[in-house]
Amino acid sequence: MGWTNSVPIFHDDVTFILQLKIPDTTIPYIDNVLVCSPATQYPLPDGSPETHLDNPRIHRFIWEHFQSLNHVVQHMKYSSGTFSGHKIAAQENLKAALLASPALHLIDYSSKAPVILAVDTSHITVSFHLCQCDPNNSKICYYARFNSITLNDHEARFSQPKLELYGLFRALRSLKLYLISIYNLIIEVDTHNIKGMLANSDLKPSTNINHWILSILTFHFTLVHVPGTLHTPDGLLCCPPQPGNIAEPSDDFDD
Repeated sequence: MGWTNSVPIFHDDVTFILQLKIPDTTIPYIDNVLVCSPATQYPLPDGSPETHLDNPRIHRFIWEHFQSLNHVVQHMKYSSGTFSGHKIAAQENLKAALLASPALHLIDYSSKAPVILAVDTSHITVSFHLCQCDPNNSKICYYARFNSITLNDHEARFSQPKLELYGLFRALRSLKLYLISIYNLIIEVDTHNIKGMLANSDLKPSTNINHWILSILTFHFTLVHVPGTLHTPDGLLCCPPQPGNIAEPSDDFDD
């Protein structure tokens, strides 16, 4: 988001849309739209809050606060934004620039440069990317694939160690066609649990976990721990399921 300057652009857009509501009702701050509460709870002589005339079970200050919330939401929803003409042309230019970016390369299977699969898992998604190091400078990477797999309600309730192992299993299953013939694969994760689980599969009581471990171990790789603050797939973790998402195809990888 920082590279595309999207955060300040979003802030400017929201500020423009809600300019008539600032500062009395709301004061947008970066990606948060705060709504001001009433200045008083309208206390009665006995100290209790005043209630709404049409519904004595609702306090007046709560009713007014929800009115303010509704005004902000309606202004955002019906802001009558447009996306045509030069804006579409600008988007096409951005797409072309991204496709021509020197940071994006296909995997060179003839190269001895390491290939890195970085995987991170949250209770929402499994996120990962595949990249290859520059043959002359291992600190430079060229990215080939990005992906994020949303988890269902059952998967989201896995314990964190089980979730991390399952995320690696799903990432390898998704990219298996791109990993064929790679003999210098490095897998980066931000947890220490996976290494122990892979080394002690027979100690795990769950058949499913053993099943995932056996599938993972069909690949030859070096497992590397990366601190969470430096783990780059983290930025893909926060997208919940969306309408129109394409489900991951089923296959016999786990047979």
